[in-house]
Amino acid sequence: MHFGFKLFQSYGLLEKFSIADTNFANLLGQIKASFYENNTYHNTLRAIDVTRNFHYFIKQGELSSYLSDLNIMAGFIAALMHDLGHP
Repeated sequence: MHFGFKLFQSYGLLEKFSIADTNFANLLGQIKASFYENNTYHNTLRAIDVTRNFHYFIKQGELSSYLSDLNIMAGFIAALMHDLGHP
């Protein structure tokens, strides 16, 4: 949760899209609660890894010059929850 919150803050996404901190914290909490932590691969660590990689491509690969703020936010949310419900 801390990682997702700091990431959205660093990009200013909470402010740009008028997302209340408590609402976003609730979303992150629901995402975390939905993972199968006994799964050795499809778990919160994998979600963080995928999200971190998307962040890397935005910053180092200059992907941000091709994406809007909405696209960046959607990419982060998709990365954070891409394995939800995976067996």
